[in-house]
Amino acid sequence: MHTGNVRWFDQRRGYGFIQPAEGPHDIFVHRSALARAGLARLEPNQVVVFEVVRKDGLAQAEDIVVLN
Repeated sequence: MHTGNVRWFDQRRGYGFIQPAEGPHDIFVHRSALARAGLARLEPNQVVVFEVVRKDGLAQAEDIVVLN
């Protein structure tokens, strides 16, 4: 599991990015990952833990849990 902060999430577009605590590259997060985790939305600066999976060559967040 990785820890990070939500950089931003656009409800209308259905995606956003998480800034991981350990690494320079933001991780893409799609609304479908939120639905699978039972979450309705993410807010900027929320602390989350997540798994990173590769889909179509892109690192994406899955199994997201909000810590604060």
